Amino acid sequence: MDVYRAKRQYIFTKIEEAGFAYKISLSFLFACLTGIGAMLRLYTPFTPVPITMQVFFVLLSGALLGKYYGGLSQAMYAFLGFAGIPWFTHPSAIFGITGGYIIGFVFASFAVGLARERAKTKIAFAISMMLGVAIIYAFGAFQFSLIMKTGIYETLMMAILPFIAIDFVKAIGASAASFLIMPESQRR
Repeated sequence: MDVYRAKRQYIFTKIEEAGFAYKISLSFLFACLTGIGAMLRLYTPFTPVPITMQVFFVLLSGALLGKYYGGLSQAMYAFLGFAGIPWFTHPSAIFGITGGYIIGFVFASFAVGLARERAKTKIAFAISMMLGVAIIYAFGAFQFSLIMKTGIYETLMMAILPFIAIDFVKAIGASAASFLIMPESQRR
């Protein structure tokens, strides 16, 4: 176990000290992981918004890469999807009913990265993951309601409530994964 901890510390020290190009590469990697998570879609009959694995990778990107490079990874994801990488259902998806969620990914990843710097306990950090989910919901619900022309109740029923339990599990999973991957010196 001590060998594992030493290797983990060594890797994260190298990542923290790495140059700009390496950190951009890690951001690109998380953009790709989010894209893969987007392609794992499950449609349900009660909402036009699919269940995906994106939220897990969005939260994990903020936790592992920090606020700036985590947010950058999600900006890359949005830009590359808009540019035609086939992880969106259509390149114009960012202007559709799920586009608000995609925009929210950037802010959520940034917020989780910021929380990584400031959270004093594991519980506080895990709770900050739920804040990241709430940010995604806020952007997603706003754009959903504008495009679908729905009121607050309909928007809640179709754009937020069906996903809360699943996203709670993703947030806990991302929090646990980040604590397994990050060395103690990176955790608060």
